[in-house]
Amino acid sequence: MLFSFGLFAQHISNHVVLQWDKMNIDSLSLVNAKLHQLQFEDGRQMGKSGLLPYYYIELKLPANTSIENAKISNVTAQSFVLDSTDYENSYVDLNLAYKISTYINYDDNQEKTIMYFPTLKNNAIPYVIDQLISFDLIYDLKDRPASLQTALATPFSEESVMKSGEWHRFEINKSGVFKMTYDYLISVGISFDDWSSSQIKMFGFGGMIAENNSDFHYADIPETAIEMYDGGDGVFNSGDYFLFYAQGPDTWKYNELSDVFYHQLNVYSRASYYYLALSQGDGLRITEEANMPDPNFTVNSFIDYDVIEDENENLRNMGRRWFGDKYEFTTQYKYEFNFKHLKSNAPIWIKTLVVARSEISSRFKLDVLDQNKTIVVSKLPSGAYAAYAVNGEVEWHFNNSSSSDKIAISLDYNQPLSGSTGWLDYIEINVERELKYDGGQMAFRSPESVKEARISKFEIQNLSSSEMKVWEVSSLVSPQKISLNGSGNIKD
Repeated sequence: MLFSFGLFAQHISNHVVLQWDKMNIDSLSLVNAKLHQLQFEDGRQMGKSGLLPYYYIELKLPANTSIENAKISNVTAQSFVLDSTDYENSYVDLNLAYKISTYINYDDNQEKTIMYFPTLKNNAIPYVIDQLISFDLIYDLKDRPASLQTALATPFSEESVMKSGEWHRFEINKSGVFKMTYDYLISVGISFDDWSSSQIKMFGFGGMIAENNSDFHYADIPETAIEMYDGGDGVFNSGDYFLFYAQGPDTWKYNELSDVFYHQLNVYSRASYYYLALSQGDGLRITEEANMPDPNFTVNSFIDYDVIEDENENLRNMGRRWFGDKYEFTTQYKYEFNFKHLKSNAPIWIKTLVVARSEISSRFKLDVLDQNKTIVVSKLPSGAYAAYAVNGEVEWHFNNSSSSDKIAISLDYNQPLSGSTGWLDYIEINVERELKYDGGQMAFRSPESVKEARISKFEIQNLSSSEMKVWEVSSLVSPQKISLNGSGNIKD
């Protein structure tokens, strides 16, 4: 069960008026404007091109808190046509939204949170730029989880847990509950003759390794709790096994402001690694979640997600970004997602990211369930450090009008010139499904279930076997068992 009991946040909102250089703004031509005219008090020229004016602020937050879900709203802006050379040279930094970035910096051992974002963005019309004038800067101030507080306070363990004991590595390709049987482990050469079942431990974590020092990281490889089935004799032998939850290389993260789960592809490895350790001391074991108060909210559907992201081609044989289908000789591809028990008339969210290499602007047409969107991709920029290809993307909410469990997608590239080429980066999707069990493992989560003051009950249909188990895995290394109640084919 993948639902998270998040900490409640303090909601912060500040109104900001950018003090643009009045002399330059007054002389700013609304046609063929130049970037050097666009400067404001305390702004910084940043971005990959080093040309765009950025809003930049340093914040000293209360101890053990961090910023989440930052956004701007109540925006006042003006639009103008940017000089074509400046536009092409700065296109690598221009997005269709003002994208906020944050990181933690340390100055004389004082922690500061840095927040920054470009004050110019692409309009839907080529060469037209939107310039921020004023806005409300909104974010949540949240207490850091204890694990993150520890990680930031102790960036590295002085002595690794792997210094002693017997260690065996296992490769994990996807997230889920895994079963380790005595017979299998013996077959791969592991002996338990000198160890009791309580001394069997699992260590490891999934996802992509943190790229920023300020991001959460484990001080040492963490131990993950397991559920042991040893017949109650304390000896791990024939017929015995244990279960554990492991996270695969790719992860999904929920964004509260957009109410969407976004995927994170692990660009460094297609596997996670977990370690079976035999060492002194008792290992962590899964516990049963304590009884909750009577529920005041019922959940009978959940959010599911999937992504199509093939890593087939690296455009310049450099960097970490790879792409899937190539739109050159073939200019139309079809894709398909399948979800059991799709909820009718419920919202579907799709994000599609493409790139194109073309001397003039080009378009992709995305068709889903008899609805369509157009993705406009600008022409190639000029200059010494011009991008090899240009991004185009669309995020799209619509209601499911189909009774089918299949979502068919068609993506067409208009290829305006014979040498124009496009590539698909990824298509990711969020859907709502009815909470019905159909066999095997099923992961489910509901952002609605953890809203403030809610005590939620999940009603799962078709879950009739007394041997069924539900694990709550919001804490990836400390999952808990959830007791099942109810009769017939509905459990809560």
